[in-house]
Formats: sequence, C-alpha cells, structure tokens
Amino acid sequence: MFHILIVAVFVNLSFANFIEYDVNKDNVLIEPYVFEDLINSTIEGVRPDIPEPLEIETLDLTFVDEEGAILNGNATLSNLNMHGLQGFQIPSLSFEIIGMMLNLTLVFPEIDLFTDYRADLLVAGSPLLIFGTGNLSVNFGDVVIDVSAQVNLTGGISVENLNMQIYVGNGTFELHGLYDNEDFSELIETVLNEMVVDLIDSNQELISQVLSPTVESLINEILKNAFQTTTTSTTTVTVPL
Repeated sequence: MFHILIVAVFVNLSFANFIEYDVNKDNVLIEPYVFEDLINSTIEGVRPDIPEPLEIETLDLTFVDEEGAILNGNATLSNLNMHGLQGFQIPSLSFEIIGMMLNLTLVFPEIDLFTDYRADLLVAGSPLLIFGTGNLSVNFGDVVIDVSAQVNLTGGISVENLNMQIYVGNGTFELHGLYDNEDFSELIETVLNEMVVDLIDSNQELISQVLSPTVESLINEILKNAFQTTTTSTTTVTVPL
C-alpha cells in the first residue's frame, strides 16, 4: 500500500530545498548550484498538481513463486483512495551526475488510505493460505520513505532501477473480509495495530521487491501524463503490475 505514496512526487525530479552532487575529476570539485533556482521555483509549483486524493481504479499484484519469495499468488486492490500526498516534505535530496542517480528521503506526516481488495495467496514453504474479499482502511503517521532511482532524460523524463525503503512511526488498521470471516479479520486487525512498525522494519527487502517495480511504473506514467495533459484535483490511474 505504501507504493502509492511517492508516485506523484517524481513529477518533479528536483523536489527539495537543495540539490547537491560532487564530481571529483582531476581533484576538481563541481557543485552545480545553477540548478538551485529551477528547483526552488518548481517545487511549490508542482505540489498543487499532486492528486489529492489519489485514486487508483485497479491495481493487480502478482507474487511470483521463486527462491526467497515469502508470498505466492495474486491480489487485486480496487477503488483505492489515498489522502495526504500533498503534505510531503523532503529533508534530503542528492543527485549524482555520474550515473544520473537520484537519492532522496520523503516524509509524510499523515497518510489515510482506503481500498477494496481480493486476495488469493499462499505463504511460501507452508500450507497457509491467505484469502478473502473485503476492504481495508489505514491511517499512517510519520511515514519516511528512502528512495534511490536512476534518471533517464531520453525522450522526456523517466526513472529506472528504483529501490525504496519504508518506515512508519505508527499505524491504525480497520480490516474486513479476510478469510471471509469477520471475527478472524478483527483478530488480524488487532495484531496489525500492535505490530505494524516492527513488521515493516523487518520486511524491508520484501517490501522493496514487491513495491519498487509498481512504483516505477506509476511514476513513469504520471511523469509522461504530466507533460501531456492538465492534472485535475482527482486522478484515476489503472496500472497492471
């Protein structure tokens, strides 16, 4: 669910109060402050165009059965609605001109999410099934996302080889429909409310493996559309994984 958080931010690759990178060639330090005016003038200009709320009609997730995988199977999120994206802050951002690598930290004070879901999953190496059809509401506070990506300026702006790590200060869940059983859904809801911070911290590799390709696809679609159409306050995007 966190993969939606950073999508709209990449519409402006220069989001930050500063950008800095060092190129040490023949012991010469290059600091291209020429970009600073552009960055400062675009950051607030793009922020109002970030969808608020962000709506995604359908998002299909496939968990491939391969070595190291924790989950196998498929899940679908639909009617996904997220508030809080415009409130992001970027405490740090750096750009390495060699390799065109962008590294940044995004901070979201609060994120509210609602989605319908359908799940048909198997925990790898066990007979445990995770299935059901229902809906999920989540409130996250103090969300921090570390992102690295390679910037491609060929034929426009796009990102490649994106990786992300996510940390949350707190989270509150409301879950319905898991195992098509409300009593069990309530039990899992309680566990999530008590353990969400630890669960996210201990599964960074899985989170990045699952979400990074989806985030990259969403970012590139929005970047492409940003230069072709006028963004409205509500945007619906359908992106197959």
